Parts: sequence; C-alpha cells; structure tokens
Amino acid sequence: MELMDSTSDEPIPLPVHISKPDHQLSGHEFGKSKTRFGMLKDHRSKRLLKPIIDIRGKREYDFYQTVWNSSDVKLQSFVPKFYGLVTIENIKFIQIEDSMEGLANPSNMDIKIGSITYDPGADVKKIEEETSKSQWQAALGFRICGFRVI
Repeated sequence: MELMDSTSDEPIPLPVHISKPDHQLSGHEFGKSKTRFGMLKDHRSKRLLKPIIDIRGKREYDFYQTVWNSSDVKLQSFVPKFYGLVTIENIKFIQIEDSMEGLANPSNMDIKIGSITYDPGADVKKIEEETSKSQWQAALGFRICGFRVI
C-alpha cells in the first residue's frame, strides 16, 4: 500500500502494517479521493488514522482534543477514543479508536449529521455538489452515506 503525496504523482511507500480499513463505507477513500488521501488503519496499534490535509482535518483534530480534554464522560462515550497525532512520510494523521476492532461480523452505518455539510467559505460548485447528494438532508438534518449489514 502506498500513500500519494498531494504535490506529486509519485507514490510514497507505507509501512507494511498500515492499509485501508476493510469496513470503510464512504468518505475520503485512500488512493481515490481528490487529494488521494483518506483513512488508513494501523494494524499494530489497531487504530484508525485520519489525515490532516486541510482546515477540516485541523477542525476534526481540535474537536477530538476538546472532547477528550474535557470531563464530559457522556459525550466521550459516543466518540472514538483519541490518541493524538502520528506522522507518516511527512503527513500528520489523527489516531482514533477503531470501534469495529474485535467484532467478528460488524454491521455498520455512516451517517452525515447536519443540514449543511459544506464549509461557510465553500464556492457555488461545492455547495451544489453537497446539496445534490440528498434532497432530504436539509429538512431531516442528516443523511445516510452508506451501510452494511452482515
């Protein structure tokens, strides 16, 4: 498995213990997204790795830090455990718990929560792209991006 540098078409080799997670349903898939970056799994630590490549990744990192530095145990029970950052080939990744780890036949669902799923500074093209994904999201406040029942 190789990680692509966003400034080059040349692949960057990944350590052998890191690969795409088997249970990813949607979102930025490694090697296929516009930036070529996506979620990975470290099979040694059994943690998921989410790349920080733009302001959204920084916001997600800040979110995990805020939740796990708080004393809000109820909120923490709904959020994957946060293990800080790891750098692989000059790319920073958020390390979080893989909630599917250890399950024999996990069924899972990816839900995008919120009636608006684009950044406040998004251009018209991005807004149209996001709003066309579901006619009901604005009214319901969520959309189901994918699910798997085993």
